[in-house]
Amino acid sequence: MAEYRNRRLRVNPQAYSVIEGNTVRKELETAPQQEEKKRKKVSTGVRKNRERALGMNRPTVMMLAMATVITVILCFEALLMQSRIISIKREVSRKQAELDSLRMSNDALQDSMTIYTDLDYVYKTATRKLGMVYPTEDQIIRFERTESEYVRQYEDIPGQE
Repeated sequence: MAEYRNRRLRVNPQAYSVIEGNTVRKELETAPQQEEKKRKKVSTGVRKNRERALGMNRPTVMMLAMATVITVILCFEALLMQSRIISIKREVSRKQAELDSLRMSNDALQDSMTIYTDLDYVYKTATRKLGMVYPTEDQIIRFERTESEYVRQYEDIPGQE
């Protein structure tokens, strides 16, 4: 643990440690030498891995270039799609406003039609403006209902000449 702290702080371990006995001296003398060898081995392996990782050969560059081109194309298509969606939404809102306007005019026309289909209005218009009257009893001809569901007319109705 002390070696780790000292290594991390870059402090000489011999300056702060107490050395007693002959075995401790031997360990302290050999430890730095072993550590130096490990550093050289590790640093050489790490250096080779770094070189391999940083070295970009032609297929890697081509693959990255293709990935970049595909990404740019997909981004462009996404932007185009978003602009189409926005224009379609505007068109839908315009059509909805037009539909609301047509519904309002349709309701107004329907209201004016119901005025003309009001039976009281029809009766008043027919009797006052057009001079129509109800038929008298001698003008009404009644037919007896037969068993069939429809009437066959073989000759003209009497009284209509």
